[in-house]
Amino acid sequence: MTNRIKKSIAHTISKHEVPIASFLTVGYPSIKLFPDILDGVIEGGSDIIELGIPFSDPLAEGPTIQKTSNQALNNGINLEKVLTIAEKTRKSYPNLPIVLMGYINPFLKYGLENLIPILNTIDIDGLIIPDLPFEESETINNLIGSSNISLIPLISPTSPDKRIQQSAQSANSFIYCVSISGVTGARSNIPEYLPKLVQRIRLSTNTHILVGFGISNKKQIDQIKTFADGVVVGSALLDCISKSSPSNAASNAKKFIQNLKS
Repeated sequence: MTNRIKKSIAHTISKHEVPIASFLTVGYPSIKLFPDILDGVIEGGSDIIELGIPFSDPLAEGPTIQKTSNQALNNGINLEKVLTIAEKTRKSYPNLPIVLMGYINPFLKYGLENLIPILNTIDIDGLIIPDLPFEESETINNLIGSSNISLIPLISPTSPDKRIQQSAQSANSFIYCVSISGVTGARSNIPEYLPKLVQRIRLSTNTHILVGFGISNKKQIDQIKTFADGVVVGSALLDCISKSSPSNAASNAKKFIQNLKS
């Protein structure tokens, strides 16, 4: 099967649009509302969906995603339920690239040797593990084997050149370029050093580069598209949802993505 992520990014770029990967904390603001919000974000034009697995100690996350994670955990969400929701999403959207994003602890607790075959069965396209040491990525890639699951590396402003080369060369769908050294959270401007960081990554790979952490508005996306291939939007989308009434959350999430794509 063709790598859905690569295919989706290439197709969107061919239309002279900016690919957007949308991050949602699964089960936020409630288990009941989440499917409608997910539908809204997809209908709004998201090219890739990142299903965020809530975790009690998300080290890389700012206040928004910490809050949504805590709420989702209080709602009873765990990895098992995330997998059930991912399976339903795949049945509803057979061509949609679906990525699971979560911290290593829940995966280890579940058992990687148990998890990877299930992800294959569900037909998940990618895995993002923010706190995975690079040295451990080989273990997961060996379990993934020849399946269509991509282990998506994160490269940050503090990554040394050798680590950038190693991470970039292992990527086969896209590289998640972390725009800042701090935690996630919506910001109004992009850092001045970001184009050079993307340029450093490009020296090691032809794989698409998506920029995340702090992406919140169309102006930023218009700047980023001049040097990177796409963006990841998370905190700003979740802020939009958290400010919405239950009856408007799905439609507001849809409009939020539509505005970024316009």
